[in-house]
Amino acid sequence: MSTQSGITASEAVVSECTSFLRSPTRRALILKIDTVTLSIKVQESVQCSDFSTDLKQLTENLTCDECCYILLRHDAEKHAFISYVPDNASVRSKMLYASTKNTLLQELGSGLFDPILFINSPEELSPQSWNKIMGSGNVKALSESEESLQAVKDHQLYATSNPRRLANDSNNTLSFPLDDQLHDAVGGLANEVLITAVIDNERLVLAEKSCVPVDGIVEAIGNFHSPAYHLYNYQERKTFILTCPSGSKVRERMLYASNKQGFLNSLKSQGLEFTNVVEVGDASELETSEITGAPVEDANKPLGLRFAKPKGPRRR
Repeated sequence: MSTQSGITASEAVVSECTSFLRSPTRRALILKIDTVTLSIKVQESVQCSDFSTDLKQLTENLTCDECCYILLRHDAEKHAFISYVPDNASVRSKMLYASTKNTLLQELGSGLFDPILFINSPEELSPQSWNKIMGSGNVKALSESEESLQAVKDHQLYATSNPRRLANDSNNTLSFPLDDQLHDAVGGLANEVLITAVIDNERLVLAEKSCVPVDGIVEAIGNFHSPAYHLYNYQERKTFILTCPSGSKVRERMLYASNKQGFLNSLKSQGLEFTNVVEVGDASELETSEITGAPVEDANKPLGLRFAKPKGPRRR
């Protein structure tokens, strides 16, 4: 199944790209995703002169930690579409660009680009490297399924590169390293203790640890207006809660949902077993019975009323 970010190009961006494709005087166009507005923007344009000089000017606009898309005129009527994803870019950025590429290609017209490339360093756009790639036919193009697989590999590489990596099973990997403070806190999950963890700066960190009575758990969790993981212990019934409040960003919800099992795997490796795992939107949706294990009365059943069996008619 394909993964799509939901990010699309505006009419203005499509119009700018169309104008570029028709202009013989423009060499390259750099497009970037604005992570705040989740929109595609035109970042830079390179004018045509000598092809080797133009490639050098283009690579000067590339950084070692920011992804981008490049539209490159490499012949009079030929254009290449290049996904530039450097190794030092954040995992989130890599996934965002991988899951937006096919949508952008469809909007611009994938048939207008040949080849469609994937590179991860500016050196691969040097004149020598370009001639080698085009001469050998090794264009390093990635299909949609290959890009999805690459995103998964990036996640795994990021997790395993940290000495305190989170445990994972064969199918579920956490993308972020566990902060030392959070690692120590989960080891002391005593009775009526609430621990909240959030993703911050590519790490899973401790947001809060406090003693909370069970009747105050909904209010305590409701103080967090963005997605978060909550760990709570009530009389050795440990509950793992994922909250995704209404109004939170879609990409944040996806990020927390996709890393939930990896976090659970890590906690399990530390000997922390959970009686139940709960996912809710707003904290008000949480039932304390899910934490305490108290039986829930059937709302359709009258409470405290017992009726005698009706007697049959008297015999005559």
